[in-house]
Amino acid sequence: MAENLAAQLPPEIGLHLREADDQAEPFGLDEFRRRLAQRETSNVDEATAESHARVVLSVVEEAITGDALDRARQQLPPEFSELFEFGTVR
Repeated sequence: MAENLAAQLPPEIGLHLREADDQAEPFGLDEFRRRLAQRETSNVDEATAESHARVVLSVVEEAITGDALDRARQQLPPEFSELFEFGTVR
């Protein structure tokens, strides 16, 4: 699935999806938020990191064609659906 999305994005962005696909591991939304906050370069809190993830996903949605993002979303646990509620800040 990551390959399908990566193919529709600029190469410098798609590269990150391809690399991440090789290292995929299951974890929940709370762990996702924690990891995002840790990896942000500006030491943000989890809520801010989640907001950034929403922005990235909304840009990806605009950049790709068809239902590739919906198919990727369907592979995630239901708790991740709130990340795809663009324009909503928690």
